[in-house]
Amino acid sequence: MYIQGPEEVSRLFLLAAGAYADDLHDEIWVFNQGFWQKDHNLWLDIQDADWKDVILKDEFKKALQKDIYGFFESEAIYKELAIPWKVNNHWWLLDRSAETHISVV
Repeated sequence: MYIQGPEEVSRLFLLAAGAYADDLHDEIWVFNQGFWQKDHNLWLDIQDADWKDVILKDEFKKALQKDIYGFFESEAIYKELAIPWKVNNHWWLLDRSAETHISVV
């Protein structure tokens, strides 16, 4: 297949397609077997999720909640310090004791 026409139009089309593919559209990023991929079904599943459904040791669960809520409440501080608040619409935590990746969108 060949695309004919001005090169600039083709470049802009490819950039737009790449940007669209990189954005989340009712999806969540999942790290699985060494790769990040988007998962719409998981996004649907977590729409009705509640912290009471999360099974973790109470102390760890409270610390995780504190970190997550603290992150989302700190946007103004990041802006004040000129530090990117979120990168690529997702961020991840590495629990060093369990080596678990958690993606929060």
